[in-house]
Amino acid sequence: MIGLEFMLFQLVMQWGRWQLFRFGTLTGTNFVLRRKVLEEVNGWDVYALAEDAELTARIYSKGYEIPVVDDSRTWEQEPETFYTFWKQRTRWLLGNLYLISKLFRDRELRGGRNFLNNLQLVSVYYVFVLFVIASDVWFVMGLLNRLTIPYTIPYTIPLLLLWFETLWIYTSEIIAAEVIDNEISFKNALFAFLMYFTYAQLWILLTLRSYFLRLKNQSKEIVWDKTPRF
Repeated sequence: MIGLEFMLFQLVMQWGRWQLFRFGTLTGTNFVLRRKVLEEVNGWDVYALAEDAELTARIYSKGYEIPVVDDSRTWEQEPETFYTFWKQRTRWLLGNLYLISKLFRDRELRGGRNFLNNLQLVSVYYVFVLFVIASDVWFVMGLLNRLTIPYTIPYTIPLLLLWFETLWIYTSEIIAAEVIDNEISFKNALFAFLMYFTYAQLWILLTLRSYFLRLKNQSKEIVWDKTPRF
């Protein structure tokens, strides 16, 4: 599921944004940066746990572009246990929440091409989570047949039917990425379907935990929680 998530992000989101808007982001793995650019933006932010996302914002604030090369390939080790995954993603979310707060404080990071970057951050770490919660409520209410949507009197659309349509869109996006990367199979298609009920739901818990830790540890020293490798 981690692999399918990255496949969707790189092949659909990243490449699509570059084709449509000439906009890309640093992704931590597989990127090349000119030294003079790094020096111009005053190096790394030592408080940024999501250093790639934070550096992306400052690079765009200086008017540079970050091209996306769709046929480049790298391999990386992903978490082998749930606990390792949980700690890694908590660090990522804390890093991006720090960046979002920084965007509100620094006017220079809000203008120009950073608009798309900021829109993505808010969409992923606020809108997406709210939509998953709303979808869960929608599903339960549909099962209980407590809500319907007026369509053409005297007909109504069952709420559960619309929920299944959105589930199909979610699954189709992931399957489309599998097709593009020649990774389509029955197993991967099944995982794409199951991801909504498992992987996507984890974002609710991870986000709530990250909000809590962000508020709790604002005055404490930032600690880089390194992901164990094998």
